[in-house]
Amino acid sequence: MAFKKIILAGMVLTLSGCDHNQINSTYTMNNYLTIFDFEFAPHSKPIKNQTLEGSNIQTITGNTDGLFQSYTSADLNFSVNYAKQTYSYNVRGENYQYTINFDDHNNIVSMEDSQTNKKLLVTLDKQGRVIKVVNSTFGNAPHFFISQFVYQDDLLSKTSLEIRQKFDVNDNDESKSFRVLSRQKQYFYNNQKQLHKSIEYTYYSGMGAPDEELNNQQPPDKQETCVYDDHNQYGDWTKLYCLDTNNKTSKFQLRTLKYY
Repeated sequence: MAFKKIILAGMVLTLSGCDHNQINSTYTMNNYLTIFDFEFAPHSKPIKNQTLEGSNIQTITGNTDGLFQSYTSADLNFSVNYAKQTYSYNVRGENYQYTINFDDHNNIVSMEDSQTNKKLLVTLDKQGRVIKVVNSTFGNAPHFFISQFVYQDDLLSKTSLEIRQKFDVNDNDESKSFRVLSRQKQYFYNNQKQLHKSIEYTYYSGMGAPDEELNNQQPPDKQETCVYDDHNQYGDWTKLYCLDTNNKTSKFQLRTLKYY
């Protein structure tokens, strides 16, 4: 369960309106792709608070610019302080804090620990969109995450997540690691460009197995299809349900939203 919590924290880290203001979609997308998960990003209006009810209760807060501010669950919480340029991470009572570095457009481009070791690196394309995030902001955990993003018609169409484990927890060299999981996800939208459906494929790899072994795995070890439903007047979904390969319910979530 703790490992799943770390995945959630890793999948996603980028920045901090008024009631009549619309959000900057690229800026907000970058923010949630870097800090959290774009599926919970506001569609058109800044979200103040969102409560997710399913197997457990989770709370996400955002600021007036529509940017991610904090996540809280039973044993994990993390938050961004844009004024102080810090990212704080707490898991089961252990606290960690990192310094955030921004580019000229206020996108997060990197994070570092107190010894100035880079713990997060972000790559943007020529359109200023996040296309890759390498994230190891999980305290002393031996894992790090490599996320990549593909766009089509200005919408996120595909993501890939690679979870790797270091041979030496103190060595930040990416080449000195092995892949333990690979996850690929496709996104689909309705006519209003609102998130409607996703299909996720997960591939596992044995301890220390070469990367090529994972690339050749067919079919995936796990497949999950999710539908984002009951969109409100601002275009945000309020109900999520997912089915596994056997068409059995694997996840159900109600999303309650409060706006600025």
